[in-house]
Amino acid sequence: MNTLNTQIRLLSAVAAVSLFAASFAQAEEVLLNDSFTTSAVVEEALQFNDLDSNDWRATSGTNWAIASGNLTNSGGGTNAQDEGGLGKLIDLTGISDTSLNQLKLDVTFTTAEAGEELYVHIRGFIGSAPADTTDFINRNATAGNLWDLTGTAFTATTNKINLNSGIGFDAFDNTTATSAVELSDGDAGLHNFSQTFDMSGYAVNTIVGYDYLVLAFTRDELGTSPSVSIADITLTAIPEPGTYALLAGLTGLVFVMVRRRR
Repeated sequence: MNTLNTQIRLLSAVAAVSLFAASFAQAEEVLLNDSFTTSAVVEEALQFNDLDSNDWRATSGTNWAIASGNLTNSGGGTNAQDEGGLGKLIDLTGISDTSLNQLKLDVTFTTAEAGEELYVHIRGFIGSAPADTTDFINRNATAGNLWDLTGTAFTATTNKINLNSGIGFDAFDNTTATSAVELSDGDAGLHNFSQTFDMSGYAVNTIVGYDYLVLAFTRDELGTSPSVSIADITLTAIPEPGTYALLAGLTGLVFVMVRRRR
């Protein structure tokens, strides 16, 4: 009977850990997952009313397009010329999990030649919803940098944060591409970019602290016939590493208990 009771307690402990693991797995929040089978590119402003759209918004007159399951841009060809930015607006107001303090970005893309540089910008905005006609960002890019908009609902450093680095927006705008993260390594061919941005040291250190997010891409064309083709993008908010450590510790404890009872 004692052996049976012990087994029941051990099974209960294993079940508890399993339930914890299941609930934890659900804590990850996929903010964007696009393989470009249904989305489209529209050349107009990235504004609040775009939240309900499946469209990406590109700078007018650029060559961003979606075809055959890929987001492409083959414009340019003159050294150091860029084609402007492209972005998507994401609503974060429905997220309540305060443990989500990291952003994981995965991008699969192909560059036609060496010298093609692809940049990503992740920017968080804090505040109430502005008018539908309010632009969140200026998608005119220089050397891969995405420019700031002034005089809008989000102007102060305290309510606009570069989630690539945690820098307040006014500290880096309109200067160089250092406000972005370069995805390519300068080589032609297939690229699988994956990076996690830890927000734990930011002034606003969890996703739940932001109301809106803009994910944007820009190019800096340094080759003679540059082009880029993006196959898929996934942006996921994930919990702090300490939660993973707790889960691993509980699992290990149960394992030790089972071994000792054998």
